[in-house]
Parts: sequence; structure tokens; C-alpha cells
Amino acid sequence: MDAFVRARSIPDGLHSVEHGHGLVTDVLVADRGADVTFVTFNGAALAGAPRPYFQGTGLLDEIEARSGPVNRVHVHDALLRASEELRIGWYLGTPEVDLAREVTRLLTKILDQLCRGPVILFGSSAGGFAALTQGELLTDTVVVAANPQLSLERYEPSLYRKWLELGGWRDPGAPLPSPGDVESRATLWDAPSRNTPRHTYLLLNVNDDLHLHSHVVPWLGELATPRPLTAVLGTTWGPQHTPAPRHELSLFLDQLVADLRGGRETRSARGLGEVVVQPTARGLSEAIANLRGIGPQAATEIDIRGHGARFVLRDPQPGRPVTLNAGLRASGTHLLRSFLVSVEAERDGTTYTQPIGPAVWSADPLVHQFVYLPLREGHTRYIQEFTPPPDVTIVAVRLCQWRRGSPAQVFLTDINLHTSDH
Repeated sequence: MDAFVRARSIPDGLHSVEHGHGLVTDVLVADRGADVTFVTFNGAALAGAPRPYFQGTGLLDEIEARSGPVNRVHVHDALLRASEELRIGWYLGTPEVDLAREVTRLLTKILDQLCRGPVILFGSSAGGFAALTQGELLTDTVVVAANPQLSLERYEPSLYRKWLELGGWRDPGAPLPSPGDVESRATLWDAPSRNTPRHTYLLLNVNDDLHLHSHVVPWLGELATPRPLTAVLGTTWGPQHTPAPRHELSLFLDQLVADLRGGRETRSARGLGEVVVQPTARGLSEAIANLRGIGPQAATEIDIRGHGARFVLRDPQPGRPVTLNAGLRASGTHLLRSFLVSVEAERDGTTYTQPIGPAVWSADPLVHQFVYLPLREGHTRYIQEFTPPPDVTIVAVRLCQWRRGSPAQVFLTDINLHTSDH
């Protein structure tokens, strides 16, 4: 690394930069003499894919064929080169090598040579995490993050555990750490930003419950440093974590490049999705709910750090059904029933909060419904509609861990409540 940053110039082509402790970052540089530079970061590696590999090359080919040349810097994750068992590494490195800051040094050297105008940091999924990370470490960049992870502790436990173990962060077989007990560089909202990007664009699949509700919404709610921000909500990309269609994505990036050259913020998604300018956590949740046709959000507060919480409805009405959409992350669950979901309700102006029977509405004035939620190892998405009798009003929903003294670790990652009129 020291020799790389001391070099008089960085020629085009593939460079392998050593960081010590067996980590090598491969970076592919192409100076096209353009006034815009793209830096791309990889998401998860496909099984059996050769390494190093560089995502985004075909996307930039399409942009160049239509709109002319752009400078390119493609960065491969050094940890994936060091261990072929890993499919995802988030450009974070090991306890010995703070790879995020090493990549910042590397990019600073390259961009000092290439930079003749705007710099766009682009990545999807884990690459989106890296793009957002570098947006806070580099100066004067534009970040485009598609379906990004924003906290490793909220991601799929099997992949998170493998990163902890193979990266040397945690002994093999040890339980996953609880929220708040992970390395600070693994969660993007732990501290104020060092730098603020010129603009951040979040490209989000509205069907991606895990990334929207476990990552993006809480990040917006706890963002320590305000910044110019635009979300593009894709409604037709496909189920769950399906990425943006490449053609529409290239059109959006074309528009972004043209707007940057013209000194404008991008407000047209070019068919990629619905644009939400400067979204808040609640505003984004409501926009997603509206696009999915599931009614307005009904929760007044979101508490995702503890083992449980109570959520009060904004506008309770007699007989109105309530749909609960909650995300839970479990590790070491040997119990089939590890989480308790209960509903508070009113009848005749009296609120009752004690359970009186399993999953039934009582015929007497003590109205309460509760269910035990079966869990599996990993991330569980729990969706259930509670439909009360016409004279019963649901006023709140409670979630709490059942038998907290058990070896199972269960964490609430997100919740959305929606009401509907039948």
C-alpha cells in the first residue's frame, strides 16, 4: 500500500495492492479522459465465481455506449480474495486490517489522478454498504446504494457468522453478538459521519422487507449527520432482494451524470421507480406501504434495539383489522416457541393487557389475543392479520421474548403495523 500511494502515477489496468496479514485489494483502473468517474464495489460473490471479480462492468459499458466515456475504478473485496469460503465481506477486513480506511487511501490516490469532475460511488447490497462507507470517508462524492445492508448484525446470521469467524472476529461456533455488541465499523449509524456526501441516492426494492425494515428505515431514524438524500422505490423489480433491472438502472445513472454535469439534483428516476426526496424513517415506511397497497402505517414508535416493545396504533377503530409485519433475528434457537406476540384491545371503553387464552378473542370483557411465534435460525419475517369482533378496538401490539433465560438469542429487528377497513 505504501508503495502504491507513493507512486508518481497509476497506469490503467489491474493493480493488486497488499495490506499485510494476507489481504490484497485488486483494483481495475480505466482513465477514459472523461469528466465523471464511477467507483464500483461488489455485492455477494456467486458460488464458484473466479476471484478477483468486478461487478458493474456491463452496466458501465451500456452507459458508455449510449452517453460517451466515463472513468472507471472497480474495487474487489480483499477478504474474499483471502478466503474462497466467504461470499460476502463488506470491505471491512479483519481485526488487524481496517480495510475500509485502506480502501480510502487507495481510492484517494487514484481519484487525485482521475478526478476531473463528479465522483459516483456505486454498489448493490454489500457493495452498497461499501459505497456508503466510502462516502463518509472520502470527500465530495455522490453515493448510489442499491438495496444496501447498513448493519451486519441485522443481516442473515449464517453469512454474518461466517464473516466473523473467517475474518478472525469471533471464535468458530460462538453465538452471534447481540445488537450494540459488535465492532463499530460494522454498523453505519454508530457514530457521526466523518464526511457528508454531496448527495446520497438509495435505490430500493419495495418488496425487500429485510433490507427496507431492518436496515434502511432504522438507519434513517438514527442518522447522526443530516445529508441530501433521495430514495427511488422500485415496485416492479421482483420479489425480495431482486436488484434493479440493468437497463432502467443505466438510464437512471445516465440521468444522474447529466444532472451532475448541469449542477442539478436528480429528480427523474427514468422508469426505475417512485422518487421520494429527503425521506424520513416514517415517511419512507408510509411511502412503501402505499406503493404496496397495504394501508397507512399505524405504529407511533419503533424500538428495534431491545428484546421486545409495545406499539400503539395512531387511529384505533372498532372492528378494524391490524396487520403486523415484524422481523426477528434468532441465533441458537432450540425452542419452537420463543417469542410472544400479543394484542391490547378495548371493549366498552376499558383496555385489557393480560392474556387470557391462546389465540382467541374472549367472549367476556377481558379482551386479549396472543400467539407464540415459532422461530428458526436466522431471520424470520412474521406477518399476521388480527381481526377483532365489531365491538372490539385494537389499540396496541406487544412483542417480547419468551423465556429470556434460555440459550436462544432473539432480537426484534423491525416492525410495521398497518390498518385496513373491511
